[in-house]
Amino acid sequence: MIEVPVISQYTFAFTLQPSANSGLVTYWLVGVQNDKVVIKKPITETNFILQMQGKQYSKANLEGVNLFEKIEMDDCFYNYNDKNSTCHPLALYKLDDLWTLRYKRNPECQEGCIEADGMRIHGLAANKAYPSLAQMEILSNYNVNHHTDFFFGENMFKIFSDINNPEWNSAYAAAK
Repeated sequence: MIEVPVISQYTFAFTLQPSANSGLVTYWLVGVQNDKVVIKKPITETNFILQMQGKQYSKANLEGVNLFEKIEMDDCFYNYNDKNSTCHPLALYKLDDLWTLRYKRNPECQEGCIEADGMRIHGLAANKAYPSLAQMEILSNYNVNHHTDFFFGENMFKIFSDINNPEWNSAYAAAK
């Protein structure tokens, strides 16, 4: 008989691992037990945003509150696709820019590509397709020890904030 783990909580997560349904970053609903991910279900970026906003039911947001507002994230971080948005696409790092933690250059725009308006081209990673050891040391503060590990719970919210802190951003980019 297969033993199903008892989940103490569900939470949102992301990995710096590309997938067919979400692009350069994969979004997840995860079950956590003893601070370890034991159940994982990929979700689209759109569903991730809607569930985080409390606009769509989620086991990770049973109260239906806007978790972005709760952690005081600028709505440009997650609302950048809104046609009525006044957000400048490169004014700050957005949810869609988390790939920069892993890549030196946007894999969707290799040398010679024609840049789309507002597309971030340069990443923060020291290497072409993964962070340097010094950058991984920084990411270990978020309980991420390999570039494919999950950012989840409070550590995920912290990286959302930190990626837009100019000092943190510079330190991460400089870590070779």
